[in-house]
Amino acid sequence: MKPRVLFAALFALLAMAATTPKSEAASAPEIDAGVHATLDNFFYRIRGARELAHKSVGILVFPSVVKAGFGFGGEYGEGALLIHGRPADYSAARSIPTRSRVPLSVSSSTPED
Repeated sequence: MKPRVLFAALFALLAMAATTPKSEAASAPEIDAGVHATLDNFFYRIRGARELAHKSVGILVFPSVVKAGFGFGGEYGEGALLIHGRPADYSAARSIPTRSRVPLSVSSSTPED
């Protein structure tokens, strides 16, 4: 990777980190509202989903997972584990991919005689 591109990607990453506002985890009632809205939408769109949910012991629901990246990326989301339809636990999903999202090009040249 060219030094200019690497410097630009590093600068952009540091600029985003420095200007990111502080975020706080959602409260249990906020997560519950998102989970119930997501399940209602799921049941409306997918035929047979409600019956399958009633047969299951537990369902893990993340109403939204935010993905972002430039060179380096990450994902974050908050959700709830429902056991027999009631919230049993809350969870946060985090992920930082190890591979680069910026396309890299590798060139090989051989001297011509």
